[in-house]
Amino acid sequence: MMKYYRLLDKLNIRNRWFLGEVYSSKKVNIWNYISIKNSKLDSNQKLVMDIIENGEALDFTFSAFDVPIVSERIKSILDDEEVFFIPINIKKSKENFYILVIKKYIDAVDSDLSDFLLWEENNKIRPDLAGTYKVFQKLIVDGNKTESSNIFRIENYEIALIISEDIMKKFKKYKITGIDYKCVSCLD
Repeated sequence: MMKYYRLLDKLNIRNRWFLGEVYSSKKVNIWNYISIKNSKLDSNQKLVMDIIENGEALDFTFSAFDVPIVSERIKSILDDEEVFFIPINIKKSKENFYILVIKKYIDAVDSDLSDFLLWEENNKIRPDLAGTYKVFQKLIVDGNKTESSNIFRIENYEIALIISEDIMKKFKKYKITGIDYKCVSCLD
């Protein structure tokens, strides 16, 4: 069975950059760029981002609010059927970068093997999230539920970005920078 990995921002790289928020001349709803389900994207809108800490540009970076920012190198590896890319101008960078938007949301959590908390129904801060995942101490993906997808987000926990072992191997082959991998289908 295929292994799956959660993509994490590799924060311990010396002299790496850190990116700020997405903005434009109009007000930007940042959640539109994390969740395709909520997306009402204006393709004519020119998006911009500041570098909040100068350093080495990485192929993969989570910007403020965990918006995934990817290089041209990652764009050339991923399949347009599973993702799409929104150009973003990163100030002081001459390279092309994109917001990575994941098309698929899959309820692939192995509830028996995972350890998580759900948002409670009467939560005073986020009652709108009642019954959805609040946090995972241990996330295990059931490979039988992944629909053979290579990249997806977890249904009701959109912050988690999951890739297949095939994609991880390609990223490693091409020495993609900025990523830590955490196996979410390994039981050890």
